[in-house]
Amino acid sequence: MAKPRLVQAPLPLEYTEQTPTRRVANHKAGPSHLWLAIQFPNIAIEISHPQAKTSASVTAQTVKGRLVVCSTSALAEETGIHIGMAVNAAYALCPGVHVFEHDEKRVANTMTELAAWAMQYTSYVSLYNSNTLLLEIRGSLKLFGQLENIKTSIKSQLQLQGHDTILSCTPSPSASYLLTCFGAEADIFDTDQLRSALGDIPIAVLDVNQKTKKRLANIGTQTLRDLWRLPKPELRKRFGNDFVLYLDHLTADSPEVQKKFAPKATFTADSVFYWGIEDCESLLLEVKKLVLKFIDYLRKTDLCTSSYRFNLYHFAEKDLTGIDINLRKADRDVDYIFSVLEKYFDKLQLKGKIYRLELCVDKLEYFHTKSETMLENTFHEETAIYSGQNKALSELIDQLQNRLGSAHITGIGLVNDYRPEHAYQFSSSATNELSHYRPDRPLALLPEASSLNVDVSLISGPERLQTAWWSENKINRDYYIAKDKAGRRLWIYHDLSKRQWFIHGLFA
Repeated sequence: MAKPRLVQAPLPLEYTEQTPTRRVANHKAGPSHLWLAIQFPNIAIEISHPQAKTSASVTAQTVKGRLVVCSTSALAEETGIHIGMAVNAAYALCPGVHVFEHDEKRVANTMTELAAWAMQYTSYVSLYNSNTLLLEIRGSLKLFGQLENIKTSIKSQLQLQGHDTILSCTPSPSASYLLTCFGAEADIFDTDQLRSALGDIPIAVLDVNQKTKKRLANIGTQTLRDLWRLPKPELRKRFGNDFVLYLDHLTADSPEVQKKFAPKATFTADSVFYWGIEDCESLLLEVKKLVLKFIDYLRKTDLCTSSYRFNLYHFAEKDLTGIDINLRKADRDVDYIFSVLEKYFDKLQLKGKIYRLELCVDKLEYFHTKSETMLENTFHEETAIYSGQNKALSELIDQLQNRLGSAHITGIGLVNDYRPEHAYQFSSSATNELSHYRPDRPLALLPEASSLNVDVSLISGPERLQTAWWSENKINRDYYIAKDKAGRRLWIYHDLSKRQWFIHGLFA
């Protein structure tokens, strides 16, 4: 028999051999971050006086025994006044210039408020320096549609607050800030465009010390484009590694981490009245403005509070009147807080003109929402109070407490103890409340349990309470709800240790 041969079968005519191919993207992946810099060039002037922006004004502070200009308005700058100039020289250039104290603490507080305000656009906000915020908005573009929508919204809202701004957006935090310092508002999405966009910026604008700027000028560099023509090893040798790293940050060649802003557990805001306020009605209007600003901060940070501190400063900074407003519960309901404030300020008597008002809140809590009923007068089994009555009772107690003082308003608070005679205490109604109502408990306990000497019929029970076995006041009881011949409902117990019956409480 002939040995069979292996014959290769012909391929089908419709078959065509296909080789696996890889899809190659024809575009470069965009940067993972997009940083929007918001610079407030006149922040110190804007908060110094309401009319400071529209007049020739400067802020000044003492530096090495000399009063020096720290910030200028546009009109003051047109007269030749610049930052770092002595105030005497500023008066020589512009005799009518208005000089205000440069309050760094107030500037810092304002920037902190603005950082919290900016969190409505992104969760990643950074306080870059004393007059600039950085917002990482790559993820926010889907929500707002496009970058122009975000910038328009920010500019319009800040303009309503009285702030001038310069906005610039790039993939690099340092580049965004540098463009705002140069006064340029640019939108750059690709890292390859950073060099051309930053090339014409003068060396004098760079965020480096004056010594480095002077050395760069000595070697003939005038712009960033001149620097990028120089080899990095030589720059690193002459100016150090930190300077070369800064240049890499500008072009996004090196990653740059920004410290994320976290809202503090305190809040401070103030208003200054150069003309003075001497009546409670006008003062209450200013107090409400600060409270509205604070409530807006609470809603953006999902916080609430139960205590407010208002400091009323008279002519001397140390001469102040302190006002403490305390609520029974942490809340942020504007109408409720205003009603408490109005009742308090109705009886307030000012001892002189008020030149500065300050709101300080040191205790902030997370806001916990709860579902409200659609019906106004719904009975709550946990509190045994109707919903409308509960709100009215809280307002009444808060008003009495702020009028008479916390020491004069007390309530019954629960204690974490299973022994009935130790399960409550009298304390401030601002911090304690009967939050869990139990219908199987009597309204009133006897001062001391007394022996049961009457005939009763048992209604319900037993409920065994065995606790505090480690102390001298241990209990071992079976509690019952009973009814005597007169129809009274009693709370009685059988002491299992003494084998005796006692009456402990009376139901209403």
